[in-house]
Amino acid sequence: MTVFNTTTPNSEFTFSNGDLTAAKASGTSAGDTAFADLSRATGKWQVEFTLDVEQTNGTRSPLMGITSAAIGATSTTLQQATDVSKSSNGSLYFAGTDQNPGDELSPTDVVTIQVDLDGLTAEVFKNGVSLHSGAISAGTYFPAIWSDSNTDTITANFGASAFTTPLPAGYTSWDGNQTVPESLELTGPIVETTNITEWDVHAFSLDGTTHLVVTATGAVYNLPVTLDIPYIVTGLPSLQHVWAAGVVVASGDYTTSETTPHIWVAGGAGTTGGTEPTWNLTGTTVDNDITWTYVEELVQPVSQAPLMPTPV
Repeated sequence: MTVFNTTTPNSEFTFSNGDLTAAKASGTSAGDTAFADLSRATGKWQVEFTLDVEQTNGTRSPLMGITSAAIGATSTTLQQATDVSKSSNGSLYFAGTDQNPGDELSPTDVVTIQVDLDGLTAEVFKNGVSLHSGAISAGTYFPAIWSDSNTDTITANFGASAFTTPLPAGYTSWDGNQTVPESLELTGPIVETTNITEWDVHAFSLDGTTHLVVTATGAVYNLPVTLDIPYIVTGLPSLQHVWAAGVVVASGDYTTSETTPHIWVAGGAGTTGGTEPTWNLTGTTVDNDITWTYVEELVQPVSQAPLMPTPV
């Protein structure tokens, strides 16, 4: 289990909650850093910090992020050229430069760091909302916090519990306990009896951030996704047209009508007429130089309860 390293002799923090919570010791004033006991140099990783208690006597304290400083170092303030960190007073330090003045932290706010040590990029989130992303330097990184304010208290989540910001595809919690495969998909059957062989399958993530669509042929859909969270899946017959005047149509195209919720298929290429035809619900309907053949009634959307993606 990954925790804060409590044995570094310079630490001015006290630790609790199984060494996942660090509190700046009362009565101390010098700035100090608490490191995780596990570093990473390759791979894609995520760590989160929750601000539990904040004192206001520090100009930027506390800071939460990742650093390439050697564990036990006393000089790092999570602002050096290789660091990525978010401070309480609103600053966001990225490779030594403040990227995002404002946006202060308050108790219960959660800071998430996602770092790709293969692609050398990182991204910082506050309460699940992205604040900044960009390039970082190669190196060996530790999650760390820094404080110069008495009783600042921060809890780290290295992967022992659920994250506020979902792990993206290909990422792993810092402790290695949670991982999302590089490739995910939603898959399932088209359970409607119909003459239509193509369906537009829509997936809506329950967090409201993602809407994906794929055209499925036959009785099964496979839809690639990136977030390992539940999705609502809805299928509709794949139609090329809702009838309109003067539209060029290819042979085999399907159409429906806003006034008559049924489906017809074009027997050949052509152009729709200037006036919508009177649709026949059996046999054929002539529309300018197109002959439409009746297929079936337009079914209601077919929805499936929340589904979890599976690894490919």
